[in-house]
Amino acid sequence: MTTVSFSRCWKKSLLFHLPLEGNGRQKECATQALLLQPAPLALSPAPFPQAGEEKESRSLVTRLLLSLLLFLAVATGAWAAPGAVELSELQVMPEGDGLYLSAQMHLAPGPMVEQALDKGIPIHFVADAQIVRERWYWFDGKIADEKRYFRLAFQPLTRRWRVNVSSQPILDSGLGVSYSQYYDSLDEAMRAIGRIARWRIADAAELASSARQTLRFHFRLDTRQLPRALQAGTSGQSGWTMEVERRIDLTSEAAK
Repeated sequence: MTTVSFSRCWKKSLLFHLPLEGNGRQKECATQALLLQPAPLALSPAPFPQAGEEKESRSLVTRLLLSLLLFLAVATGAWAAPGAVELSELQVMPEGDGLYLSAQMHLAPGPMVEQALDKGIPIHFVADAQIVRERWYWFDGKIADEKRYFRLAFQPLTRRWRVNVSSQPILDSGLGVSYSQYYDSLDEAMRAIGRIARWRIADAAELASSARQTLRFHFRLDTRQLPRALQAGTSGQSGWTMEVERRIDLTSEAAK
C-alpha cells in the first residue's frame, strides 16, 4: 500500500468512521485507522495525601483559624461599648472669697475599663473647670483654670477600691499630696469620684468684671496616665471613652 493510498484511507476512516464490514478495501482502511488512533488516556484516582502533607495542611488550617480569632478579638475590642458619664447636676455658688462649683455625675465604666481595673491597672480621671472672659478685639481671655485629679485602683490583698484625689497630677511612682479613701465596691468608688462638692475654682477678685464670663466644665478619663503598652491600644477605641462637657454663662447666673 502506497503512502498516498494510506493517507487517503486514514482521512476516510476519520471523516466517515468506516466500519470493519464491506469489501476488502474498506476493511483494510478501517483496520489501519483503528490501529493508528491514539490510545485513550487512563484516568487514575488521585493519590491519598501522605502523612507529611496532611500534617502541613492541618497546620495551615490552624494558623488561619488563629488569625481569624485574633481579628475578631481586635474588632470586638475596637467596637466595645463605651463608658457613660451622665452629668445630672452642675452648680456654681459665688461667695465672699470666690466661686465654688458642685457637680453630681453618674459614672458607668465600659467592659474594657473594668477589665483593666480587675487586673490591677489604675484608672485616672480629670475634672477641668475654666472661666473665660469674652473679648471683642481678641481671643477669649482665660481668667481661671483649675483641675482636680482622681486615681482609682483595686487593692487585691484587701479586695477594696482606693480613690485618690489631688489638685496635682497623681503619678503611679508616687502619689504625692493627695486625699485617699477606701470603698468596698466599684460602684461606691465611682459614686465618690462623680460627686464634687464645694470646689473653689476662682477668686472673687478675678470675677470682678462687667464683661461676659463663661464656665467650661470638662470631666474625662485620662488615657495618658495608662501604662505605655496599653496607651497604644486605646487610640481610637470607644471602649476607653468616658467624658462629659458643660458650659454655664456666669453673667446670666449672677443676674438671677
